[in-house]
Amino acid sequence: MRRIPLQISTWTAILGSIMAPAQINAQAVGIGLTTPQARLHIRVPSGWNQPILQVDTSGTPILILTPQGFLGIGTNTPSTHLHVQGGAYIRDTLRIDGDFRPGGNPGTPGMVLTSQGPGLPPIWAPGSGQTRIYFASAPQIVCATSNSTFTPIIPLTSVPLQAGDTVLVWASGSIAPSTSCSPPDNYYQDCGKASAYIRVRMAPAPSLQVGGNTHETVHWSVGGLGPNHEDDQDTWTLMGVFVANQTGNHTFVLEAQYAGGSSGCYPKFWSGNYYGGAMMILQVIR
Repeated sequence: MRRIPLQISTWTAILGSIMAPAQINAQAVGIGLTTPQARLHIRVPSGWNQPILQVDTSGTPILILTPQGFLGIGTNTPSTHLHVQGGAYIRDTLRIDGDFRPGGNPGTPGMVLTSQGPGLPPIWAPGSGQTRIYFASAPQIVCATSNSTFTPIIPLTSVPLQAGDTVLVWASGSIAPSTSCSPPDNYYQDCGKASAYIRVRMAPAPSLQVGGNTHETVHWSVGGLGPNHEDDQDTWTLMGVFVANQTGNHTFVLEAQYAGGSSGCYPKFWSGNYYGGAMMILQVIR
């Protein structure tokens, strides 16, 4: 067998095939240096910003190694030390000593991973026998400005549930009539007799719902108390039970619409120095 020394001291592009009548047998190959320390040793010049190694098929990425040490498989733009665009098969042990973030979410202590089905990342959900509490409150001033559609008052999104989870809902707050949805928070108006329909909506829809709705009838200054009278404010409370119909992230929205009253006068959910604003609490039981 003929031995041919191979030395590449500069960066060279070779198009086509390399053919030789004899095999090339090199103990070590150095690219960018004359004293390789491995079978294949590549030294990247300072300031080099092109890929160190790139393999593709007619432009379709197969493998790439960047000067930052990022290895991409199936992608030309790896964003971390190992970036795989596509599936991966691991037959032996996979050890993770650092953070694990399915769908970008690290979860919280006590939660377990739950499948969402094919093609979707798993999500974190409360473990069996555990109870989780979620809380949200409304801004200082929110008005239900429509008598035909519901206005969102408090949204609570990305609540991880498994099919069959039971969710207890409790909501409460203060309500007052007003022609203005801006501060001051005690700016009440004579609106006559009016109603506010308040409910909690769950999406995706539950398999079972008990309660979660209230119909608050408020006699707002029929006797002409006038603006800025605290007798015009009222409190409300809502309770309900939901059962999740499917596994995944769910949304709960406290919403309201009005009926009756003077034109341009709306129920205002508010909070001030002496009164608590609207709030919603969820208790998830598995």
